[in-house]
Formats: sequence, structure tokens, C-alpha cells
Amino acid sequence: MENKKYVKGALEVADTQVLKQMMEPYWLEIMPHSDVIQDHAKREKYFTDRFEPKTRKGYLGTVEDKPMGFVVLSIYLEKQFATIDDFYVLPEMRGKGCGTLMVQAINELLDQQNIERIDLTVRRDTPQALAFWEAQGFRIAHYQLRQYRDPGNGKSFIGALSSDFV
Repeated sequence: MENKKYVKGALEVADTQVLKQMMEPYWLEIMPHSDVIQDHAKREKYFTDRFEPKTRKGYLGTVEDKPMGFVVLSIYLEKQFATIDDFYVLPEMRGKGCGTLMVQAINELLDQQNIERIDLTVRRDTPQALAFWEAQGFRIAHYQLRQYRDPGNGKSFIGALSSDFV
């Protein structure tokens, strides 16, 4: 890494409140127009629901004991499979290699659990995220298309992301 003050990153199971505080700016960044963001009760429920499955766990990424971001993983030991459900690097930590450190820590954690396959989803409106994950060795495995419809009139909305509907 270019900046010598950063040392190898670490992942630790995140305290729920710390994770929640970090997730809200992440949600604002990726889905600013979503009703989940606009409505406090829906946002609270969404956060709670994200951690309902026993397989999902949030981790805080740190470097030199400072938070650099978080990752939410779902791990399925019996299938030797995991998904990266959420991944966020704080804006002030971007461009410094922190995301790569977090991915290395994720890989170490999953290697210890004998996980062979890792999946994640990248939104179409974040080409920089696709480039980042490809640089980490991930490749497109399939395309998942989506359509939102109004069942009342049978018409589809133009767009597939909450940010499409302003």
C-alpha cells in the first residue's frame, strides 16, 4: 500500500449499535430514495430483518484499531458457501487499500471455515464496485434481471433499483 501508516486490517464481530450507525450512511449512498431510508420505523425493521437469519453476521473492518468499514456475511458451512450481503468502506478510508484489506480478512475468515465459494451482488449503478470486485478476483457468474410492476394496472416501472424512482 502507498500509505505506510496503514497496517494489516482485521475483522471483528460488530457491535449491533456500531454496525447500525455505519449502515445508515451506506444505505443513504446506495438507495437514497428507498422508503426504508425515508421512514424511521421501516429502517429499524429493515436493520433487524437483515440479522434475523442465524447464518448472517456483521463484522467491523478495522485498521490500526480505527473503523474502516463493515461487511455482512452469510455463511452456509454445510454447503461450503458464503455470500457477502453488504460491504462498505467509509468514504474517508477509500482509495487507501482498506477495501482490499477487508477482502483479505474475509478470505482468511472463510478459509478457516473451509468455504469454497463466495457470492455477492453488485448494483448496476456502481461500476466502480464491479471494478473493485473484479480486481479482488471475482467474476460475473450470471445476470439477474429484475422488473418492478404495479399489479393494479399491470404495468411495469422503468428501472430496477430504488434509485431509479425519484
